[in-house]
Amino acid sequence: MFIGKVGYYTGHSVLPTCGIAAPSALIGETDDPRYFDHPDRCKADILWFSKGSVEYTVPLP
Repeated sequence: MFIGKVGYYTGHSVLPTCGIAAPSALIGETDDPRYFDHPDRCKADILWFSKGSVEYTVPLP
């Protein structure tokens, strides 16, 4: 079974205050939901938002 990082979501709808970060740095800038589409999101270990959701696709065996 593959367990990815939190950035492996397949969809999102988030509103500020929001942000996404890898272990060593922010990905983009805070309070800009556009960075939730950034390719580096797969490196994220933490994400936050005041309102909204992220969606993960989980295969069923």
